[in-house]
Amino acid sequence: MDLASLRAQQLELASSVIREDRLKNDPPDLIGGADVGFEQGG
Repeated sequence: MDLASLRAQQLELASSVIREDRLKNDPPDLIGGADVGFEQGG
């Protein structure tokens, strides 16, 4: 396992992360998956 290569890939992908809320102006067309959990008592 080449940790330096993995770190470089992580940094490259991190630059494409969207950190602001765009749902109001750019709502999603599809949702790839959803998971809703319910605990006892709320």
